[in-house]
Amino acid sequence: MTMMRRFPGKALGLALIAGGLTVGLPGCAPLDVGPEVVLEAIPTSAPMGKPIDFYVSARARASSKIVVWTVFFGDGTEFKSEPMAVVSIERQKITHTYTLPEGVDVMTFVASLWVHDSAGNSGRDAVEITVGRGQP
Repeated sequence: MTMMRRFPGKALGLALIAGGLTVGLPGCAPLDVGPEVVLEAIPTSAPMGKPIDFYVSARARASSKIVVWTVFFGDGTEFKSEPMAVVSIERQKITHTYTLPEGVDVMTFVASLWVHDSAGNSGRDAVEITVGRGQP
């Protein structure tokens, strides 16, 4: 089972959000201009030392291209892609293995994906990973 929490791409700009209505202010960029981004993790709960498979998917908007992406695993480590110029990424697989500090039995990490495009915009997604000594 995959658990995901979505964080839309951010752009410089300002909007008023009241009662479920979003109103952009004149002269401000729209909020959804960055790449559409999805980070999946399988499994999202595992014993320490078991590899977790992460799948990166992204699609650039308008006439921009994806130029680089980075997964921050939430434990102080990261994976950064090579520079590129592509319109989309479909389930690019990377693997990461978590360890726990001495004396900690269970810990939840937030892995996040940042994707940057050629227009200077970015998109972000995140997923929580629970790791335990034995089965968490």
